[in-house]
Amino acid sequence: MPNIASHNGIDMADIASINGQDVPSGGTLATTATPTATGGVSSTLSIHTVVISNHGNYVNPNYSVTISIGGSVIYADSSIDHTLDTGDGQLSNTLKWVDSDSSTAQRTVTIKAQEFGKAESSTLTLNYTPTAAAYRYIRFTNTDENESAQSVGWFAIREAKLFEGAEQSGTEHPNVDMTSTTEPTSGGYSISNVGGYYSNYKDWEAFDDNTGAYQAYWSISSGQKSLIIEFLPATWSTPPTIRSFNFNIAYGYYILIEGSNDNSNWTKIFHAGPMVSGQTGGNGGDNTNLNIG
Repeated sequence: MPNIASHNGIDMADIASINGQDVPSGGTLATTATPTATGGVSSTLSIHTVVISNHGNYVNPNYSVTISIGGSVIYADSSIDHTLDTGDGQLSNTLKWVDSDSSTAQRTVTIKAQEFGKAESSTLTLNYTPTAAAYRYIRFTNTDENESAQSVGWFAIREAKLFEGAEQSGTEHPNVDMTSTTEPTSGGYSISNVGGYYSNYKDWEAFDDNTGAYQAYWSISSGQKSLIIEFLPATWSTPPTIRSFNFNIAYGYYILIEGSNDNSNWTKIFHAGPMVSGQTGGNGGDNTNLNIG
């Protein structure tokens, strides 16, 4: 293999570029600019995303990422989804990962960039604290864009599923097909609502694994409309940690997911909507399939 020691009588070790092109083996390498992420870490339960703001200033960059707790790495770069630009063989500006570590401690994200022929950049450091739903009660409420639950139109859920894994994976809850508010009792669940239900569209029918036209929880109350699932202590001494959800929405606007351990004090888990693109209120949905987390 040829080995060029000099160019025009000058040692290659003393040359940084030729005709404007970097010479990786010679001189002092230019340093890649430090990445920026003006939006920080965007999180949907266990799924986390960072968008590199200055990606367009790089030429075919690579990104190196680690996630750590208290200095100990829990996810190395191999666990990060380095997405590709559509129709392009180069990396996009988006970094994505699933955080299923059981610790509730704050995470530290480190990101470095490197362009071909340049030295690696300085480190961008970001932080986030994971959100997961480990609650005795989980409530789903129809709201407007400001999370107000009053007079927002009908609320109808054909089916709701809760998963212990991210992206609708792992153990599913309920793990039985409900036939009443507490049956089968082997499941250890209790279903209730706020605002009542219309005609025969009972609350437990949102958990019967049936998306038929007449198999749904449906409320037309003028006030708050909420569906609640409880993990009964006799079966679930410790409530499972829920990391993702799937809904089949017949009617709704925005859906607010909250958790509680006493059915009185509620903590926000996630707020999603509208059910239909461009919807400004009322009874959107019509079999909207909604995945969260």
